[in-house]
Amino acid sequence: MNSNIASIIKSATFTKEGVEITIEKGITHIPDSLFLNNQYLIKVTLPDGLKTIGNYAFQNCSNLRTIAFSEGLKTIGSSAFAGCSNLTTVELPEGLETIGNYAFTGCSNLRTVKLPEGLETVDGCAFAECSNLRTITFSNGLKIINECAFFKCPNLRTVKLPSGVKTIGDYAFSDCTLLKRINWPCSLTTIGDGAFENCTSLSIPRMLPTGITLGTDVFNGCLPPTIKIQDPEDDCAICREILNTNLVQLGCSHVYHQNCIMPWKNAKNTCPQCVNPIESMTPAVIDKKRRKKESASGSSSKRARNDTQDV
Repeated sequence: MNSNIASIIKSATFTKEGVEITIEKGITHIPDSLFLNNQYLIKVTLPDGLKTIGNYAFQNCSNLRTIAFSEGLKTIGSSAFAGCSNLTTVELPEGLETIGNYAFTGCSNLRTVKLPEGLETVDGCAFAECSNLRTITFSNGLKIINECAFFKCPNLRTVKLPSGVKTIGDYAFSDCTLLKRINWPCSLTTIGDGAFENCTSLSIPRMLPTGITLGTDVFNGCLPPTIKIQDPEDDCAICREILNTNLVQLGCSHVYHQNCIMPWKNAKNTCPQCVNPIESMTPAVIDKKRRKKESASGSSSKRARNDTQDV
């Protein structure tokens, strides 16, 4: 065993699956690259009082499944756990101040990340290419999500940003192809270039906080914004079928089935009803809440009329 490693290990348990180690109490720093490419580690327990985990300290420990982080940890270095492809959950301790660049890049089985209260910045590419990442719990106090922080996390579906976030860096969430929901705190001042590029399940927001600065191609490849419309009284003017699903609204406000209007647009590029040029098409859905409310109101009025007639 490497003498540097032996000097900081309190205990080691050898199993058929690999080695579980506990770091000696009193250790405040794990040196750079100390466990780099170690294929035997499956679990590491860190001591209270540990302050820093060095750059590349556990990089490419491909069988590492569990890290028990300790209170008092302040810094996780660059690429410290990059390529730990069997790590599934990361719950970071309160008081952590820095997650370095590429810290957890390529942790392909990582599914859940909980960021601690007080963490202000997620550094560049910190969780990039975590292909199974599904849930991120962001902390109060977070202000900056740096470039490519969650780049290419294709299974990430929902992002709930805390109030106080100011900056979303370049390509921070790009290529998160299943990302569908995200909130936009009023504190946001900057969204960088391509921050949500190729998030093909995300609709471009119709409104963003006032005064926000947008980079280029922020929403390139995202879905057009979806609008809610009242239940149309008329059928589709092209196919004469009921308008219910797969709808688009033209700039002139007329609504059609998408698969009806596209061939018409390609052939004539004018609205079939008002003959205005087709300059825009926006995906539309029927406002079911409003329809139900109006339906309930209509039923109440009808009952009232019937009651009056009975009297």
